[in-house]
Amino acid sequence: MPQILTIPFHAFKLHLPDGEEVAFPLSDANAVHLKKPIGLLAKKYSKRFQKKLLDKGQFSRILDELQGGGFVHKTLAVSFPADKEGIRFPAFQLEFDYFHQAVDQRFWALLPALGLEAMAGTAEEMEERLREAVKMDFTSKKRLAFVQHIVSSIWFDAVSLERTNIGLTFYSPSELAEVQKEEKQQLLPKVATKLVVKKTEAYGRREEMRHLERILDSNFSKNILLVGASGTGKTALVWELAHRRWKQKKPNHIWETTASVLIKELTMQSGWQDNLSLLVKELTLNGDFLFVRNLAELFEVGQYAGNEVSMAEYLRPYISRGELTLISECTKEERARIELRSPNYLSFFQVVRLEEPKKGLEAIIRQKVLDIAGAKKVELAAGAIEEVIRLHRRFSPYSGMPGKPIRFLESILFAQAPSLPAGKTQKRGKVGQPAPKEEVQKTQIGRAAVLRQFSNESGMPLFMIEPDMPMEVAEVKSRFNKNVFGQKKAVDTVVDMLAAVKTALTRTGKPIASFLFVGPTGVGKTELAKVLSDFMFGSRERLLRFDMSEFSDPLSVMRLTGQGYFSDGLLTSAVRREPFCVLLFDEIEKADPSFYDLLLQILGEGRLSDSQGKLVNFCSAIIVMTSNIGAARMQAGRIGWKKEPGAGEVAGHFIKAVEKNFKPELFNRIDSVVAFEPLSKEVVRQVVEREIGLFKAREGIRFRRLEFNIGDGVLDYLADKGYNARYGARYLQRAIREELIIPTAIALNQYDHDDQLVINAVFENNKIELQTSSDPLAFELLMEQWDKLTLADQTSNLRRKMMLLLEGPLFVRMQSEIDIMEGERDVDDEKFWEDLDRSAQYSNFLVAKEKSAALYEEIKKFEIEIALATLEQGTFDAGYEERLARWEASFLELKLLIYSLLYPENNLCFLSVYGTAPQAVFLFYLKILEKKGFAVRWAQAIWYREGFNGIDNDNPYHLEEEKVPGPYVKRLFQVEGFTCPDLWPPQPGDRLYGIEACLDGEAIALYLGNEPGNQQWATGTAETLVSLHVNTSNAFQPTPEGIRRQQFYQKPKPRRTVFQLELKDSHYGIQTQVKPKDLTSFFVDLLDKRFWKVLEEIFL
Repeated sequence: MPQILTIPFHAFKLHLPDGEEVAFPLSDANAVHLKKPIGLLAKKYSKRFQKKLLDKGQFSRILDELQGGGFVHKTLAVSFPADKEGIRFPAFQLEFDYFHQAVDQRFWALLPALGLEAMAGTAEEMEERLREAVKMDFTSKKRLAFVQHIVSSIWFDAVSLERTNIGLTFYSPSELAEVQKEEKQQLLPKVATKLVVKKTEAYGRREEMRHLERILDSNFSKNILLVGASGTGKTALVWELAHRRWKQKKPNHIWETTASVLIKELTMQSGWQDNLSLLVKELTLNGDFLFVRNLAELFEVGQYAGNEVSMAEYLRPYISRGELTLISECTKEERARIELRSPNYLSFFQVVRLEEPKKGLEAIIRQKVLDIAGAKKVELAAGAIEEVIRLHRRFSPYSGMPGKPIRFLESILFAQAPSLPAGKTQKRGKVGQPAPKEEVQKTQIGRAAVLRQFSNESGMPLFMIEPDMPMEVAEVKSRFNKNVFGQKKAVDTVVDMLAAVKTALTRTGKPIASFLFVGPTGVGKTELAKVLSDFMFGSRERLLRFDMSEFSDPLSVMRLTGQGYFSDGLLTSAVRREPFCVLLFDEIEKADPSFYDLLLQILGEGRLSDSQGKLVNFCSAIIVMTSNIGAARMQAGRIGWKKEPGAGEVAGHFIKAVEKNFKPELFNRIDSVVAFEPLSKEVVRQVVEREIGLFKAREGIRFRRLEFNIGDGVLDYLADKGYNARYGARYLQRAIREELIIPTAIALNQYDHDDQLVINAVFENNKIELQTSSDPLAFELLMEQWDKLTLADQTSNLRRKMMLLLEGPLFVRMQSEIDIMEGERDVDDEKFWEDLDRSAQYSNFLVAKEKSAALYEEIKKFEIEIALATLEQGTFDAGYEERLARWEASFLELKLLIYSLLYPENNLCFLSVYGTAPQAVFLFYLKILEKKGFAVRWAQAIWYREGFNGIDNDNPYHLEEEKVPGPYVKRLFQVEGFTCPDLWPPQPGDRLYGIEACLDGEAIALYLGNEPGNQQWATGTAETLVSLHVNTSNAFQPTPEGIRRQQFYQKPKPRRTVFQLELKDSHYGIQTQVKPKDLTSFFVDLLDKRFWKVLEEIFL
């Protein structure tokens, strides 16, 4: 029998200044935890120790954990000398907390802050060794290199050692072998997920939940089968059951899995049968329940050649004997299939039927949506839920409630995260005070949002689903007639039916509408279906077409719903993917009669079951069938169509033909039989114009440098030759292809693709002739077009940069500053304007914001202008490139303005040049400043005076920080007209060692920010290099004491060397030759490029 051993557990706690605590075990300094009580830390440590070591037989490791008591808390003082130069840090002393105890007449000490330990024979020796260990740690980790590294070793206030007890389990060799065997064979965590649900998942199912709880607590069969339509909440009910069991702290758990996961994880070398038996044994020993989603799928996995037994049938004896408690779900249709496949299988289950809630449906949806929203501020307006229910009852009546409306509202909820409207800001209280509570913004889901979302998902026009919006029938008919020529009667019939759908006068529980288009070939039946798809669902791609000549036998008809469980039906899968669609069955008379049985279900109830027993909803589709029934007989009765039949006569003829060929039960389910008339010559002429327009839009013409002119005579000729009462517009397409398209292709093949061509199609000598010529200005036009494309790309790139600026962190920060200032102004307007600096800053921010908006609008106009010019839809301004360059310059000025306003400290720069001959280098920087328009506030020379170590009272100091004793004397000098030899010592014997200056300008500290470092210059006519040190900063830096020593200029190596024509700079990566007179211009260009690049990175 396993033995339980209780041992002490020690843990250190480092107490931080802000009240937080960092804890880690005494024996494992790497297991650091924040704000964790020692009890929880000990529990977690013992669990990991047991699993990783003791359960693997490594019992000797327990000896390392046995730590006796008697730890003594002491403080260790460690002294450090000053650095060699005496600049970085002075001599200092640190104190560390450590703990020690006597072990076998020896002393053992632990220093938790640095993770160090030491052991010695005496307490004094132990303390000395611990002090040496601290110094070695500081040396090896280079903590003395930077002050922040020194501070990081004392980042806590205090250290404490806490103790508690932990229990560890020891096994005998046989028990250990059994534990390791069970650990290897544990299958449940691999194939299923333990349901630990900590929040409410189901609402309004109190009776069903009590029923489930009574079943699991009873002494009879505990197997549960939830039966209901998709979306009624079967899975949510199981999750709610798991939530209640977790809340009540019941020992038995529910594990969730699927049939596909079971077959994947259990199929090993020995097959899934043995592993499934082990899984059942594991569930039985633990007393847990297995929840398998969709019981029907369990019947379809596990079978293979030579084995007809599925996983569900294999589990039958375990379920019948009560060794396995199985919870599953299915629909009514799937339940019927299971009963047919395995009679009496479901007798082992307690069946719980879930129907749509009769009462409180709106309350259930509201509670569930708000529960999903969680921390989001959400309000459901009155009428939103009612609108969702109405829409889904109309277009998805077979989707279980309340699942589908809840998922629909979820999509709206996550798409409308709480945010402030663009251009508006949330008002604040006084600075340092929270905003008023009543101004917290909430996201509201109203009826309008529901309608918009449904319109976006379905593609249906908003006025078709919004009862308050009228449908302009005349405009809709006009739109249809512009796309379908010569079929006014057919268009009227279709649009009138849509008007009935809009006013909700049609019966629900069936497709939106169903039409049978009959008439001769090529008169616009398929085109009207495409136009209907574009109008109702926003795209012609929503037309799902099935050529019924491919389904002329019973076997091929089975392909529509699926020929087996694992094969998707062509029709059912297409509608499941695109429920809002126009479903076109072309030439329906060619289909096998068995297809009409499927059609009866679709037209009558708007539903169809596939081969897997899954229900497919057709209530959100429009059914269109086309047929040529009666066309041949009508044409045969009229010689050449000389006598045009009336519209009523045509409609009557086709309706009689349809009644004769279709069964009455099918004919009566069709909403409208739409008869199409043969096309007249006048209509064919209109079709010609449309076909020619589509022809010109083809890739071979649209993307070629081609001017294609077609005369009216050509159109008339094509209309006359393409007219055929029997074949309709399809004969016209043949005529256009033979008379125009093929000759055009032959003509184009004689020229290069880049040639500028002009083709004139004229009707002469009773035929179409193509007059083709090449434009001699083609190359010039090509280059002009290339320039336009280049400018268009450049403009788009600048517009994107402008958008990045408006969305970037600096602009957001500026907007935030404006909001804060406006809040201060709202609180006390008079006091705000009395603060001149604050009010001036506010005004400058507003100017920058206005400039940003103006530049953004200007670049958008530029982009539209160049786009239209590129597409030859507008004139090209020869001065466009110049205007774009001016805009880009204004854009750079805007970025500089925003940066200088947000970082005013960088508008000041302190420049220092130290060395024995600093005049030439200082003059070099003066020339750069003059070229850039920067100002020099003051400049002073630094003189070394032998024996002087005090304060120079003759110097008019600019800063209090300069009033420190030292060996240097500082004197101001005039910068205007400054030349190299202009500086004279205050007293004979004073030696010049540097020049310091205060510079002023927008972002000047950023502009010169990469200049600090050691440099070497050949000044005047000297052949030797003079070492200098340059420093720039936005804050005053005291004069270094060592500037008169050579060691000051030796490390690091010089980054820049200027010797006669040679120029090298390691920071910029350049090595080139520059004439002395060009040196200033060269560095201005270099600094400009680096400055604008850095500034752009900052704005991103």
